[in-house]
Amino acid sequence: MVDPGEKGGGIRRYVTVYYGASASRVWKAVFRVVSFYAFSSLIVLAATGLLMAWLLNRGLAPLRALATGAARVSVVSWEFAPPQSARQSKELSPLVIAMEDLLAGLKRSFEQQRRFAGDAAHELKTSVAVVKSSLQLLQMKKRTAEEYEAGLERCLSDCERMEQIVAQMLTLARVEEGRTGESRSSRRMFVNAFTT
Repeated sequence: MVDPGEKGGGIRRYVTVYYGASASRVWKAVFRVVSFYAFSSLIVLAATGLLMAWLLNRGLAPLRALATGAARVSVVSWEFAPPQSARQSKELSPLVIAMEDLLAGLKRSFEQQRRFAGDAAHELKTSVAVVKSSLQLLQMKKRTAEEYEAGLERCLSDCERMEQIVAQMLTLARVEEGRTGESRSSRRMFVNAFTT
């Protein structure tokens, strides 16, 4: 304050003024602002979560359809029809191609194995029938020692043939367990041995 009665305009004095008011109105305003931002944030978060869930669901639909199609494949049914959406997706198309190639290879292997088992069973059945009929012929009437000897030699040769078939089957089983590269050529060799 300047005292006007003094020469030069007076002396400057500093005065401190204290003012008191209720703070409840301020706290109410703060609470309203905090509530507004908290509620808005929750709404935005919920909307974002729903949108992300919808986008993820839509994005993973081709993968789920692909998994469903792959689950239908079994030893008796080799039908695998991947959905077009999975085939068109640049992320899933390599997986679709790999699965189709894998299933085609497995189908060929199962068919070769089935043919091989059928051929082996046919060969064994034929050899057993020949041995049985030879023994039955020998048993039907009295024969000379030479006839018995010839009949036993026929039975022995058929038994050796059955032994070779069983040995080839065991070798094929061992090859199937281990070396993949050798298994194809060995399998072809054994299958050709039975078909010729």
